[in-house]
Amino acid sequence: MKILIVNLFDINRLPPVRNLIEILLAHGHKVTVITYDNLGTYVNSQRDNLEYIFLVDTSAKKKAYKAVDFFIRKKKIRNMVEEKMRVHDIIWTTTDRTVRELGKILLKYKHVMQLMELIEDMPLFPYQKFFKAHLNIYGQRAFRVVVPEYNRAHILKTWWDLKKTPCVLPNKPYGIEIDNPSREIMQLTETIKNEKKKIILYQGFFGKDRNLDMFAQSVQKIEAEYKLYIMGYDNEIRRELCEKYSEIEYIPFIAPPYHLALTQYAYIGILPYVPAKNQGHNSELNALYCAPNKIYEYSAFGLPMIGTDVPGLAYPFQKYGIGVCCKELTVEAILNAIKVIEKNYESMSDQCHRFYEDTDMDYLVEHIISE
Repeated sequence: MKILIVNLFDINRLPPVRNLIEILLAHGHKVTVITYDNLGTYVNSQRDNLEYIFLVDTSAKKKAYKAVDFFIRKKKIRNMVEEKMRVHDIIWTTTDRTVRELGKILLKYKHVMQLMELIEDMPLFPYQKFFKAHLNIYGQRAFRVVVPEYNRAHILKTWWDLKKTPCVLPNKPYGIEIDNPSREIMQLTETIKNEKKKIILYQGFFGKDRNLDMFAQSVQKIEAEYKLYIMGYDNEIRRELCEKYSEIEYIPFIAPPYHLALTQYAYIGILPYVPAKNQGHNSELNALYCAPNKIYEYSAFGLPMIGTDVPGLAYPFQKYGIGVCCKELTVEAILNAIKVIEKNYESMSDQCHRFYEDTDMDYLVEHIISE
């Protein structure tokens, strides 16, 4: 089968897109990917049955020019997709933004509509709120709608009045082997490998809703034995955090899957998700029913976890015994969670591996594209 994946976002920031590509190739499908690759990670990744078409981010800085650029880019991408779909069987979109920009041409094709976030709708074009994209129409007409978490599937079915419940495709890596890491990554790996203290690791986006201050304050009280490492794209929140807590070790963003070379040497993984309003176009339910890559990345290496008490974490934590949810994200609660993990570390680590192995990504993807 020939499948066109359209990802109008930086592929380095969306590990599930890379996972999808690898699964489809492993099953003998021919894959074409239209995407942004702002780091140039995939420039030399062309191979048999895989073609990349890289988009260039030419967004203007001034708002007035950005609006013009949006419409020019949209027309160009639509023309590109229509040309490619002459020889492809399925178009698979990876984000809500991708659906918005491709628009009604999607209604002509066998369309798999994947959503990384829980979103009801979004503006039809930037810098205004009156005209909506009406994502529900594309969901209703799609061959499949795909989300990364069970509860999100049922919420979206209700919001969009879908006839079928969306398919669930978790954000699990497709293999954790690291091939040919760069010298820089090897040096970083050696640094974290030689850390004398037990590493408590956060990897991902730095936002105020992640409340990493509480973890920094907690580790300060047990710094003789533990060290807090954080890894991800730099921003002002990260810089403020490290200025406030100088003992935090910061590792800049590493393109997946190479970041896993460092993850494997951590001791505990953390997943702080605090539901908050005003999260862009995403619903407040997005954090409640979170579907983090991290839960699979940590569990792949047997790292017990500390998370917030939200349904997206509480259910797998309780079912598999892979971590501790803090009902309130306080220093006392975090320190208690660490004690619980220490007391049960071996069994929790074993359960992490069981949780990881319980999801069959090959079966799920083949089911999605089958009739």
